[in-house]
Amino acid sequence: MGASTLSIAITGLNAAQAGLLTTSHNISNSNTAGYSRQAIQQTTQTPNFTGSGFIGQGTRVLTVQRQYSSFLGQQLTASQSATSQLQSYQTQLNQVDNMLGDTTVGLSPVINGFFNGLNDVAANPSSIASRQALLSSAQSLSSRFQDLSARLREIGDAANKQITSEVATINSMSREIASLNQRIIVAEAAGGQTQPANDLRDQRDQLMRDLNKHISATAMEQGDGSYSVFFGNGQPLVVGPTTFELVASPSSSDPMRTGISLTLPGGAVTPVPDDFITGGALGGLLAFRGRSLDDAQNRLGLMAMGIASAINDQHALGQDLTGVMGGIFFNLPNAVVVANANNNVASTGAVSITMDDVSAMQPSDYSLDLGAGGYTLRRLSDNTTLFSNATLPQTVDGLTIDISGVVNVGDSFRLQPTRYAARDISVAITDARDIAAASPVTTRTATANNGTALISQGELLEPLASVPSYSLNYDLASGELQGFPNGTVIDVTVNGTTTSYTIGGAVTGIPYTSGMTVEIDSDGNGNGDIRFGFTGTPQQGDSFTVGQSAANTNDNRNALALAKIQTEKVLLGGTASIESAYAQMVNIIGNTAREIGVGVESQSSLLEQAEQAVQSLSGVNLDEEAANLLRYQQAYQASAKIIDISGRMFDLLASLGS
Repeated sequence: MGASTLSIAITGLNAAQAGLLTTSHNISNSNTAGYSRQAIQQTTQTPNFTGSGFIGQGTRVLTVQRQYSSFLGQQLTASQSATSQLQSYQTQLNQVDNMLGDTTVGLSPVINGFFNGLNDVAANPSSIASRQALLSSAQSLSSRFQDLSARLREIGDAANKQITSEVATINSMSREIASLNQRIIVAEAAGGQTQPANDLRDQRDQLMRDLNKHISATAMEQGDGSYSVFFGNGQPLVVGPTTFELVASPSSSDPMRTGISLTLPGGAVTPVPDDFITGGALGGLLAFRGRSLDDAQNRLGLMAMGIASAINDQHALGQDLTGVMGGIFFNLPNAVVVANANNNVASTGAVSITMDDVSAMQPSDYSLDLGAGGYTLRRLSDNTTLFSNATLPQTVDGLTIDISGVVNVGDSFRLQPTRYAARDISVAITDARDIAAASPVTTRTATANNGTALISQGELLEPLASVPSYSLNYDLASGELQGFPNGTVIDVTVNGTTTSYTIGGAVTGIPYTSGMTVEIDSDGNGNGDIRFGFTGTPQQGDSFTVGQSAANTNDNRNALALAKIQTEKVLLGGTASIESAYAQMVNIIGNTAREIGVGVESQSSLLEQAEQAVQSLSGVNLDEEAANLLRYQQAYQASAKIIDISGRMFDLLASLGS
């Protein structure tokens, strides 16, 4: 009996000692990140059957188990990933928001300054000082576009460097997880896969949480206790003790941005699309770059294109101070085309982009791909396919796209019509006298006329090398204006109805109607290029003249037309002016920044709740552990007392026998 009591007491002593050791371990690691509270799992020894029933044989410790929930752990890693992504996005976006929203470094002041300069020239068209001030404000406008573009590129370059850094961190953590996988496999194999390596598992789970600060990754536990870690659409990062490293390198579609590839088992690398990578700081960087930054650069470029194109078009319809027809005011930026680095080595194809209508252009890059059935164009800002299996040239979004040279199936090109426009805009005029403030068309009603008919001020509708002269007279018998050269095509509009006339043969003039508008196609290209109108009643022989304006006059008609561009809707399909497009850009960035800020607050709250849920289950409570110490101490003392009693009983039995 003494022996049996002694053996039972020893099992209790061992169990209490295991409890004391486990509790001490908990207390020592109460501040260890990722540590899960451990507890011993006890059960009774197999009892002995006797005639009096089953007699217990004490206790035994089954295992030391950590207090951990994989469900709560997954919630925590998911919350951590989402929070880190939003925080990363917010940090980058705030730079753009602060820059564009700043009233001193934004575009609004210099846009207003430029158009104020145009109004000053309109008020004093012959003033060299006003013209010089206009050129200075134009230089300030183009410089501001260039400065903002340079700052956005700096932010993009910094994002590329951070992407590279994030990839290095992710690879390092992946290697640590793979190493822990190997150690866990070996440790748990020694216990027959029945005893968990708690501390190693805690370290690995903490690494998973840390990994999700950088990229959204999920873990699947395998039968040997190892983790297989995946990201994106199931791309592997870790499988057992093996890692699949990410590679950061210039993108094949655009070498100005860092792309990400995945290393395959054979050593080859395969590109990973940006939208496959979500969560964590890396996901935030890619989302910021692909959405807000690209959009800001393209919108800024579109505004540069819009103001340069609209000013150039109107300036070409004017006449400068020396009597020369107006030329370009701004150097219009060219579209950029990037051939994919993986295109067929035998390909010599070169894509050309003609910007036909800036008002129809969109702030977006495009992807042009050649498939077996033809060319496919995709607008990247909204992932819309504009044409597929088509031949070139094609005209979409105000752009005519064509290609020359040899192109092979599978070749791809990235079209960037507006991306670098703000960088490349510049002022073409260097001499203030070259500003075309005057209209090149002048009209005159002869002072000797007997009727009340008056000819309106003429205007130029499309650029001409020079304005032809017309001497017109009214023929009372036919009721026509005559004097137009043979072959001249004239469109006459009366009360909204337009009638076309070609002078020659039986047609010697155009019918006169008070209030009519006349458009002359002087260069024969099918479009009217000179327009004027008539009011009043003419008399026989009344004459009117149309011709080129004289040089060095106070004519300000074209300067007024240039100044009106400030409020004209010349962008986004005729829905936005230059200033409203800029305001829209600032609002989009600002609203996105506010949305991200709200998301950060909301997701941070969810992260805090997830951390509290994990801590409530897995965290070490020092008060509880102190109570456990007393409990196990008492159990240990009680078991020791039983051993003492067992020894006395054995001594008593020994003395009786002697």
